[in-house]
Amino acid sequence: MRVARAGITAEWNQATTLKILSRGKKPLLLKLDEAQTLGTTNAPPSDLTRVITNVLDAIHNSELGRPVILILAGLGTTKMIFESLGISRFKGGCFVELGALSKEAEHAVIQDWLKEKGKARGDSTGWIDAIAKETHG
Repeated sequence: MRVARAGITAEWNQATTLKILSRGKKPLLLKLDEAQTLGTTNAPPSDLTRVITNVLDAIHNSELGRPVILILAGLGTTKMIFESLGISRFKGGCFVELGALSKEAEHAVIQDWLKEKGKARGDSTGWIDAIAKETHG
């Protein structure tokens, strides 16, 4: 029995991704959390690294024919990971390294969130403490 193998090439993935991102004229907001994993657990296979580099380059150099903002969040290695993918410069003021919040600020943010989004009433200290334990500042 003969088995036919089908494959998708990196060029096809790149063209498709760029085509999707280029559709329309409205501004596009992209966000990527845990971006540091592009260098570890979600690192692209070597045959797709070029695709990711070219797509990131098109976003970075405004080549999609529409306004695009890419927001990245990740640990301290994120900048190094993007440098390894060909993005070595960031527009001044666009790369912001944030540290952990103080305990007071952390509690204030959670309290505001509980009141504004969660419509919490009364003493929410227990909830704040429980959530804060999971946030790592």
